[in-house]
Amino acid sequence: MDVQLFYLLLSTALLWLTPSCYGRIRRPPPTPPPAIKEWTVEDYPNPQRQVYNCGRNGITSWVCDPNNLITHNEANYLDDMINFFMKKTKCACPKKCKRKNKGYHIAIALMNKMKPYSDFESFDDKLKHAAYFSHQLESMLWKYGMCQEDIVILYSKEDNVIYTMPGNNSRKILDGNMITEVTMESRVYFEPGKNITKGLETMIKGYRAAINGEYGRNRRTSSRTKDRLAASAQQSSNDVPSFKPALYATLLLGVFTALWTLSP
Repeated sequence: MDVQLFYLLLSTALLWLTPSCYGRIRRPPPTPPPAIKEWTVEDYPNPQRQVYNCGRNGITSWVCDPNNLITHNEANYLDDMINFFMKKTKCACPKKCKRKNKGYHIAIALMNKMKPYSDFESFDDKLKHAAYFSHQLESMLWKYGMCQEDIVILYSKEDNVIYTMPGNNSRKILDGNMITEVTMESRVYFEPGKNITKGLETMIKGYRAAINGEYGRNRRTSSRTKDRLAASAQQSSNDVPSFKPALYATLLLGVFTALWTLSP
């Protein structure tokens, strides 16, 4: 065989084998499916796994924003806030988090709209829907905590609902009153044309202060306000035929938040 031909064939073979020898070629990111405008909880993506479907450009995140309600940089900022939150709160179950040594978890679900169950949904119906949606994310689909020390904040733009669902351990501190108080501080930022990211930042800071026992007592809502919210939430919960009675107390915590935050 001619020497030049031999080296030409050898060079060609090496070029062909290089990707398998030195690692896979970096493939372009998959094209995400068209963003769904009305979400069911079964279709809603997981920001730790479906990083492109959550609008995070391939970054593992605690923020899912498939409809791009906030910018990529704003979502990065919220991720930084959440990571700081985990570092600055103590683990609720030390035996289960010795290695990771992380505190409470927060995850954020942003969406354009929840897919309605019927052609017409009252505001109470939307609250119940948000309760179910966030409860499923927190307890069944995402489950980011080690011992239910997680918190899911859900915001649905067209439904005009902001909803907080704490896990069982988180609920020991973040009861209905505390969630309401923290959300009251942020409600102005969820009004049309306002800064959603600032509102979520305010909530994250408030929950961190509450968990660390640093939340100011001078911010307590009046007893009249609490009574009104409790009565409205109780009425709302009584009208939920699809929920098991055992879940009513759990869902009320979120109802407090949603009723006070965005109802007219």
